[in-house]
Amino acid sequence: MILHEHPSWTNEQVDEELVKRIYTPKRKRMLEEIFQWIQVRMIRLIRKQSSSIFSGEAKKLLVSRIESIRLEIPPPAQLYANEPDLFTKNDVYYESISADRRIIRVGGAYLLSAKSWFNRVFTIAHEMSHSIDPCELVNEKFSSVGYQNLLNCFQELNLLKTEQVKDRCVKNHFLGELFADWLATQIAVQALEVYSSRFKTLDEISNSVINSVKDLCHQESWLTQEVESHPPPKDRIEKIFGSHPGLQSLLSCPGEHKTIRYCTFEGKK
Repeated sequence: MILHEHPSWTNEQVDEELVKRIYTPKRKRMLEEIFQWIQVRMIRLIRKQSSSIFSGEAKKLLVSRIESIRLEIPPPAQLYANEPDLFTKNDVYYESISADRRIIRVGGAYLLSAKSWFNRVFTIAHEMSHSIDPCELVNEKFSSVGYQNLLNCFQELNLLKTEQVKDRCVKNHFLGELFADWLATQIAVQALEVYSSRFKTLDEISNSVINSVKDLCHQESWLTQEVESHPPPKDRIEKIFGSHPGLQSLLSCPGEHKTIRYCTFEGKK
């Protein structure tokens, strides 16, 4: 479309116009508000843990890493100069640039296609969670009862295989992806609970829950090639997201959620 309208433009001019059409002020503001909403609640979740779960130093480290993340979204198009194809991709990803610079970038196709507010919350929360996932913390000499409780629970529920525990992020990032799914679930359920009063029917609640993780149903083929870097879609949706007690309560399953085993920083509930 842009090339037809402006055939004499350079690639840089085309990219700049594409960015203006995709990353509009309204869309940018929406992403920034979601990002800040998640960041505040993730920090609050860490800080509210007891001292037996996270020491003061552990909390300080985790919070500082979350606070250091910045949402990088154009314009200008030059911001994504090292990966211009991201403008047309359905990707959202986290990257640790340096000890004090961590970023989350959002693909243009995702921005245009993801209509659910709750899906945006889960997706961005997942990427933000990578700033404190066990694999990202390998070089920090970080240890805590909370993380060990969580890892033990993942094993007990067969979400994490023995060889994946032994791997500890050396060969792939499975543990990090599992953790990111788990922490993103805590934030997404908070979002659903906060806005549940606006839902008029159970169908509206159900649709919002489904939309939160609908894109996980179709796992990209590259995620399952050569190394198993992500949990299977069924586990991500049913065992990690769908088993959250708060979600069971929202879906009007009185009593039933009490029998579902779920992982927390305290261990298995």
